[in-house]
Parts: sequence; C-alpha cells; structure tokens
Amino acid sequence: MTPLLTPYEQKQLRAIQIWLHHHETPFSQALATALHPLEDSLIHSIPAELIEQLHQACDQLTANWQGDWAFLQTYLTKAKTWADLRDGDLETCDRIATDIQNIAQGKAALEAGFTSLLEGLGEIANVGLMILLSLTMIQRMGLAYGFPPDTPARKGCIWGILALSLADSPEERQRLLQRMARSQSDLYQAAVTQLLDKSIEDAAEESTSALLERILVAFAAELGGEAIPVIGTFLGIRASTDLMQSVGETAHRAWQLRWLVYHQKLIPQPAPNLIP
Repeated sequence: MTPLLTPYEQKQLRAIQIWLHHHETPFSQALATALHPLEDSLIHSIPAELIEQLHQACDQLTANWQGDWAFLQTYLTKAKTWADLRDGDLETCDRIATDIQNIAQGKAALEAGFTSLLEGLGEIANVGLMILLSLTMIQRMGLAYGFPPDTPARKGCIWGILALSLADSPEERQRLLQRMARSQSDLYQAAVTQLLDKSIEDAAEESTSALLERILVAFAAELGGEAIPVIGTFLGIRASTDLMQSVGETAHRAWQLRWLVYHQKLIPQPAPNLIP
C-alpha cells in the first residue's frame, strides 16, 4: 500500500506541479528572446580549451562530494549520515536545502562583485564560477535530501538539474525532466510520467560536454550585463543572485520529487528497483 502523503508533503507536491507547468513572465520571455542572438554569437567564441578545463573542474567537484557532506555536517545538520536525512522527514530536508541556497546566493553576489572589477577577464571568470557554484549547490542540496552522487546515474542528475534550470517554458522543463528520468529507476520514471502532460515529446540525449557548452553559453548571456559601464557591477550581482535563485528553485523541486519517489508516495505499487 502506498504511504499516505502528510499535509506538508501534499503542499510540496502541489508546488512541484506548479513549478513543472510554470510559464515565465512576459518580461522574462522578452529577455530570453533578446538574448538568443547573443547566445548564437557566443557559441563560436568560446575556446575549446576553456570548455575542457571547466569540464575537468566540474568532474573533480562531483568526485569530491564527501567534502560537501562534511560542510553540511559542520554548519547545517547534526545528522550522522546522509541516509539519516533521506530516511527522516521532508520538512527537515527542505530547511537545510533553503540554507544551502541562501549561502550560494550570498557567495554569488560576492563573486560577481569581485569579478566585475577585472573587466573582460572578470566576465569569463564569473561565468565559470557561477557554473561551479551552481553544481556545488545542486550537489549539496541532493545530500540534504539523502542522495549523494555516488553512482553515474546520480551524477547525471546533477547535470540534469542544471540543464532543467535553463528551461524557459513548461514544455522544455518537462522534456528535460523526462530525459533525466530515463537513466533512473523504473519507480522514478513512472512517477515523472504521471506528472507530465501527455503531449510532451522525448528530448534527445546530450553528452556532458555538449551540455556544458550550452550551459556556458546560456550563463554568459544571462550574466552579460556585467560588461555595461557604470551599472555593470550592479547588474552583474543582480543577475548572478537571480541565476542562483533559479537554479536553487529547480534543485529544490527536483530533489523533493526524488525524495517523495524514494518513499513510494507517488506510485500505487512498489517497483522492482526501489532506490532511485
């Protein structure tokens, strides 16, 4: 029998559904349209060496996830293991995840303020730092819900969540979530399927290198205001914190969904592969 959702879990499930079907504001849609030409020009201007170096840094970050767990134990939780959080209650996980997001947004503002002083070099540095900071936040939030990146599928979730944060329409958001689910358990795939619109089509697979290049371009376009004289520093800080907020919201909902699936609260019968 499926465990009943608590009132708090029902509220969060509703928030996940709203997030999946959320339309951007007219201003955000107009901004995304305006940035497309900038993204197209940036694709051809990013050195391959930069992408490779950033890829290596990202791989090292996800490989050293135990350091992030040590950070959580030092500052944010008294849990002895990440499994204690996974097997606890959702509200506790959410509280820790919110703290992680607040820390990331504060760090984003500091890094944007510093890199804005470095002019052209600072813009490139800020984009790389924001990607690494985003991955760190997603990884730490995963640990807050009890899911370390200790398997290729779970590492793929971190990249998948970062890609999800760039979706600018409900259709794209749902396609990317469906793509991420394909590499997960049968239980997770079934849970995701029942949340999606029936008209959603499959998204094509994408290598990590190709995804990183697309993220790099999108982040560079989002943070492009830093180059504007006089007000560039303010715009850079605002864009960086807004970006962290968007990535944090995506990570929050994605890890909540995984926690609910793990506790079999979305599927009427057990699936053969229990652990998502």
